[in-house]
Amino acid sequence: MRAKFLFVSIGLTCALGLVSLSCNAGPYTVPDGVKPKSKKSDTTLIIGGVEVRIMRPADTLPKAGTLLLLPGWNYSNTKWCDSTVLCNQALQRGFVVVAPQMGKSIYATEYFPETRADYKKYPTLTWLDTALDIMKSRHKLFQTPGLQRNFVVGLSTGARGAALICAKKQSFFHGAALLSGDYDQTANTEDALCINVYGPYNQFPERWKNIDNPMQQVGSILTPMYIGHGGMDKVVHVTQSINFYDSLVLYQRNAIIQKHSRYIVQKAKAVNNSKVNEGHLNAPGTGYVLDPADYLELNVIAPAGHDFAYWRSELNAIWTFFDKR
Repeated sequence: MRAKFLFVSIGLTCALGLVSLSCNAGPYTVPDGVKPKSKKSDTTLIIGGVEVRIMRPADTLPKAGTLLLLPGWNYSNTKWCDSTVLCNQALQRGFVVVAPQMGKSIYATEYFPETRADYKKYPTLTWLDTALDIMKSRHKLFQTPGLQRNFVVGLSTGARGAALICAKKQSFFHGAALLSGDYDQTANTEDALCINVYGPYNQFPERWKNIDNPMQQVGSILTPMYIGHGGMDKVVHVTQSINFYDSLVLYQRNAIIQKHSRYIVQKAKAVNNSKVNEGHLNAPGTGYVLDPADYLELNVIAPAGHDFAYWRSELNAIWTFFDKR
């Protein structure tokens, strides 16, 4: 397994602590030159009443694909660009950047009679699924001619959303980067955001366990994933990412063993076929199966917390992971 741990803590995985879907990073002063300059080609789409910001690279750059950015809970769709250089990096690499205004969404598939009224105005996972299809069919985004690729990056609640949309759209993304995410809401049944959406756990345990729970959907996730977390995160406990990664690897290994009478793994670099690197468990037409360690990666940084100082520190690793796809 390609899991990198930069800390040693005997009691870490045993101390669950409090898990929250919220993202409450402190104030951040934007350095000069971080915000990407607006261009005439930058547009804002309104899909189902929701704003989607589109930023396009210079026409002189080769087209690389599309990058979907999912922000943390109650963060603006400009937060990624305002607080990190991710958008500039993506544009310089030739990617179109897509940033929907998710607001206080926790990426629920649907809302319920018990959902707090003011939460019902925010986009659902169903909206995101439909919006991606609309952007692909009507606006020619998320296309994959030639070597173009589609990626998704999410932080905190946005990482949860990235996991859920990858489970729903299995072949849509060539790779995903999930930072500081929470993937099992049953780990903290007192979480206010989940209560506000699904109702109290003691009244609706099945909603909490089986609806929109990434840990219960690992069997549907085939997208290569980089999973990062700060070891000192006090908002979402690091065991959320550790357990999610372990569950993904375990499921994928078992699936490979069950599908093939002999467990034969061919590394991507050893196969002279570009299709192997397209990011699918079974590369079309190749007959090869990739080891989960080739497309799932976990990185835990010991002193890091739940803030943009940590999220900025992960950008180089994310691009390195994406470059392999």
